[in-house]
Amino acid sequence: MYLILTLLLVPLAIFVVAIVGFRIIYFQYGLSIFEKVPWLKAESNPPLPDREDCTFQTRDGYRLQGSYLTHTGAECRGVILFCHEINGDRWGVVPISKTLREAGFDIFTFDFRGQGASEAIPNRVIMPWLTRDEVEDVRAAVDYVFQRNAGTIQKVGLLGTSRGASAALSLSARDSRIAGVVSDGGFPIVPMIQYYLNRFLRIYTRWYPVYKYLPAWYMRILIRWILSAYEKRHECKFAHLDKLAGQIKQPVMLIHGERDSYVPEYIVKDLGDSIDQLEELWIVPKAKHNAAYAVEPEQYGEKVTRFFARYLMAPSHQALKSRQKVCQSASNSKV
Repeated sequence: MYLILTLLLVPLAIFVVAIVGFRIIYFQYGLSIFEKVPWLKAESNPPLPDREDCTFQTRDGYRLQGSYLTHTGAECRGVILFCHEINGDRWGVVPISKTLREAGFDIFTFDFRGQGASEAIPNRVIMPWLTRDEVEDVRAAVDYVFQRNAGTIQKVGLLGTSRGASAALSLSARDSRIAGVVSDGGFPIVPMIQYYLNRFLRIYTRWYPVYKYLPAWYMRILIRWILSAYEKRHECKFAHLDKLAGQIKQPVMLIHGERDSYVPEYIVKDLGDSIDQLEELWIVPKAKHNAAYAVEPEQYGEKVTRFFARYLMAPSHQALKSRQKVCQSASNSKV
């Protein structure tokens, strides 16, 4: 009997020690990995000359810069809001803008707080992980689009890349004004952190062969500890797309690069499985993170145009001509 108890208790004791040790010793390693994840630098594009610049304000008081691009096709088929990637700015929309505008879509593109020309939160570190602040920025941009086009539109479409796509998806779970979302490279936080912990912990500890067998529930708890510590350190709140995805009722198109070395394919597939109205998950061969358009520009333009043509309700063309502009003091400035 004593031998049996020993055989049962010794492994349990080792397991408990491993869990406690991981929490005490390697928690800071995990936090360091979270804070130092490398990220792509966004490409820079020149501003388009035929833009209408504006300044608008978020509900929590931050001033953001945006630009409205009117359609060049015969009639307006709706308005698409573009949400750029981290380290980028509103002009990340330039490559796809010509195709969408010729197809009859107006585009509103803006700079997230702390990016481009928009106001920044003092002492806030820009990071690839989505916070509630970026979601509020998208909400403010949607507010602006509806104010500018008062009475002429019923819905707006969202097109986002990377963190901007995550923000677009997160807002769509709570905002019925959104007709549909095209997410290029969007991702949820918790699965990504778990992926990076598994990827980099072997560098930080010789005990990785033991810790890699820790149960998934414990790893999720550890990640919550890390997130909580980061939130306190940087005074922010994260937005958890993995929890919000099941609440998205609008049609969604997910785009992912086959050679994306930042966001693994299984995370995007799991995200798609959580969305009720997933229109399409397009895995683009040979494309890296945020590089789907560069690899397949024609097909990208066709797919995105077809998606928004299907789900955006076009406003009255005559009403669009006579609508009252609500841009503030920066409406004629060059940003």
